Amino acid sequence: MRACSGRGDLSDDGGCGCGGSTYTESRGHNFTLSATFDEVDFCKYDGLVIPGGRAPEYLAMNESVLDCVGNFSDSGRPIASVCHGQLILAAANSVKGRKCTAYPAVKPVLIDAGAHWVEPETMKACVVDGNIITGATYEGHPEFIQLFVRALGGKITGSDKKIVFLCGVIAKNPCFFCLDASNYDALVIPGGRAPEYLALDETVIALVKEFMHSKKPVASICHGQQILAAAGVLKVVLCCLARKCGVIFFT
Repeated sequence: MRACSGRGDLSDDGGCGCGGSTYTESRGHNFTLSATFDEVDFCKYDGLVIPGGRAPEYLAMNESVLDCVGNFSDSGRPIASVCHGQLILAAANSVKGRKCTAYPAVKPVLIDAGAHWVEPETMKACVVDGNIITGATYEGHPEFIQLFVRALGGKITGSDKKIVFLCGVIAKNPCFFCLDASNYDALVIPGGRAPEYLALDETVIALVKEFMHSKKPVASICHGQQILAAAGVLKVVLCCLARKCGVIFFT
């Protein structure tokens, strides 16, 4: 969202998360793979993104992956790599003489590969050198995405908007009772398990009603509609919901 010139806060009920670590082992999204590395025709693509995490440590030993990176590097097409993804850039000999940043633990590898290391002042830091864009960590994704879009010839437009997300107990930003809807331009309600309980929170309900009353955009997905139903704002709204969501909608 910040990549599109917006601002956002995640809010929760003030609970604590599960604690930080370099990596987490929790399962993420299931993605449908459309090709293997050997099947990809690199010449048909305009840009390359290398995420971080644990995979780069192993992908850096895959010759097909290194051929892909080398192909993009030699052609001058945009390459965006973040966090530990730079391990692959180093293995592909694509950072020699280039300014790069990364997760601090990757510094020795990049220096050994001939890169000009740029110490990240914060974990949001991003560096551009020619067609190579590097980011320190996921915390810099807004700028990282902006830089990659621009490298592809795109433009970021739009006014500076501020949006609040209603989450469970993972957020680091303001808790519900600290929020004032007048300070935000829109509301996003994610799905998952949290809405079942957030729908019982009168502070959350009041916040949703305030957004609706002020006619500001409210986006809700999956089980998030349980909160909208609890706030009584769906009686004249056409909407769609996830199956097994025990809510009746009046349209």
